[in-house]
Amino acid sequence: MAEPRIVRIHFGSARTIARELIAIGLWSYILLKLFVFDVDIFLFKHLVPQFQRVLDFRAFVILGLLAIGLVAQGRKKFLSNLLYTLAYPLILVFWRLPSLALKQWPLTIAFAPVIYRAVSTFPTTFLLYTMAALCGLFITISNENILVSISMSGLLFFLSAHLYRSFREAYYLSLTPGLVTFLKQFKDEVRKGIFDHVPTPPTNTQPAQEIPGNAQQKNPATLYLLRSLTDIIVDQVRWVARSRKYDLYLILSWFYSVSLVVIVFAFEFLGLSSIDPTAFGAATRGTNFSGYLGFSLGNLPLGRISDLKPVSQMAVLFTYAEELYAAIVFVILVFIVLTAARESYKADLDLISSEVTAIAEALDSRITEVYSMSIVEVEIFLLQNNAGLVNSLRKARGLSELAAPAEHHIAGAPAT
Repeated sequence: MAEPRIVRIHFGSARTIARELIAIGLWSYILLKLFVFDVDIFLFKHLVPQFQRVLDFRAFVILGLLAIGLVAQGRKKFLSNLLYTLAYPLILVFWRLPSLALKQWPLTIAFAPVIYRAVSTFPTTFLLYTMAALCGLFITISNENILVSISMSGLLFFLSAHLYRSFREAYYLSLTPGLVTFLKQFKDEVRKGIFDHVPTPPTNTQPAQEIPGNAQQKNPATLYLLRSLTDIIVDQVRWVARSRKYDLYLILSWFYSVSLVVIVFAFEFLGLSSIDPTAFGAATRGTNFSGYLGFSLGNLPLGRISDLKPVSQMAVLFTYAEELYAAIVFVILVFIVLTAARESYKADLDLISSEVTAIAEALDSRITEVYSMSIVEVEIFLLQNNAGLVNSLRKARGLSELAAPAEHHIAGAPAT
């Protein structure tokens, strides 16, 4: 009886994966079709040209696939999968990404400055990349020298702006000052006793009970929960610092800058050859973008990998310009972004960790002052009615679980 159940589980997983792949494929096709190029025509033309006429009847093909899905899955499952596929962008933005951020909350905190910069600079980034895309398009398709020249200048402006922003990342104002201010305010609230749990005062119809001692009027569960969370946060922040995830991000951003220099100057050389066909020699007429991409890559300190050689004065000037930009990327970004930014980020994590540790110390002092108990004594006391909470928090802190005792009595412990 166990085998059919295992088969159903695997079948369900395969069906979920298939639905996910279909949704991703459909929306990728829609976005490419709307904003980039006719990807369906390109694929049929180069892969199966004998079936290219199928595109003339794509509406009937889509209806046929929907009918087959309805028959194979049934009405309820088909409608559910169809709605999921159509709403996939909303599901991705408002469900999948937030869920992933919550599951990987240490990395979310670690990359909060990067996310903040991306969101705050999105309008400028969008305008820059839109301008760069249009400039690359005009260089590729236009025969007007003035338009090509303007587009070449636009690409150089885009590349300069990108390198300037990459340079500023090393000294960019992060979210750490605001977060540290919040942590300090939270520590002050702890010291004032804001998070001490006070039971609801008795009503007029209920006689007030005699509860000796101020400590016995409160429950240590809230302070214990906060104290445990501080341990978890400090441990995760230190793990993020040790994991060098941010170092990987810096290296990838540096590699992206290198790639951007190569691609932009490949368009520059293509535009220059459009204005002056003999800029790289008469024999190079008709060289496509990939040829100039190889020439641009060869201008980096990797060795010559192209037979193209600059002949005209402007071609030599642009070749020197690329080598200058390459020097900026290899020298300034390596020694500033990969050092100053890394050290600044490490200092930010250390500051956050020290502030959370100060909150933990304030919680310890508050627990001792109000309850005259240590953390271990609080755990033993809470085991009577909150064993699940205590052991869950201990497990999250990497500690072993405690067996719930039948009865514990600690002097000065709050009465239940």
